[in-house]
Amino acid sequence: MVVSVVKRISVIEDRRGGLAPGQGPSTLVCMPESSRSLFRRVRARLAALLLLPVLVGGLAACSSGNDDEEKEAPQQERPVAASWQVDVADLAGELTDAKKRKMQEQIVATLTVYVDQALVAVPADDPFGSFTKNLAKRAKADRDLLTSAGLGEVESVVPTELTANLSVMARKGVPAGATAIVRIGLDVDDTPVTLSGQLLLTPVGDQWKIFGYDLHREGTD
Repeated sequence: MVVSVVKRISVIEDRRGGLAPGQGPSTLVCMPESSRSLFRRVRARLAALLLLPVLVGGLAACSSGNDDEEKEAPQQERPVAASWQVDVADLAGELTDAKKRKMQEQIVATLTVYVDQALVAVPADDPFGSFTKNLAKRAKADRDLLTSAGLGEVESVVPTELTANLSVMARKGVPAGATAIVRIGLDVDDTPVTLSGQLLLTPVGDQWKIFGYDLHREGTD
């Protein structure tokens, strides 16, 4: 193929007044119309051959760029698990700051156990560890509302909002009970779900337990 191209270039140069091989200085090279048509076709084909590497290189560069873009495409980030934000909105009685902080820490621990065991765990094998014994027995009838069992077949549940406003009753400087107005936001396989309402809490030894609830859920059928 290379030899053929070189020969055709030589012939084209003869049309510009050069000497054809085997001709003397006074010999004029004359070409019929059919030869001129042939030369035009040869010249067009040659131009196409010269442009081909450029076009192929350009296409390769474009393809490489697209591959890089696909490789560098950011993956969808999973939501970050939220932490409980608990405030004492109302206090009936008196509590020292130290006892109030300890009470808040204990209530946060109880609420965390509930969310982790009942909602984040899939399946929820032991959802009522934060409930009193009597309430845990009765809560089984509301398992679909209170646990991930009512969310259907899901792969992951991530808490995205955890807030509680406490109304606390204290007797003789000791907390005796609390009502928590809660809002629990969940990301359930990229679908938002909200569980909100009231949880009733009571101190049991060094812990707090949930002994009542009034909750409703939004975001699922």
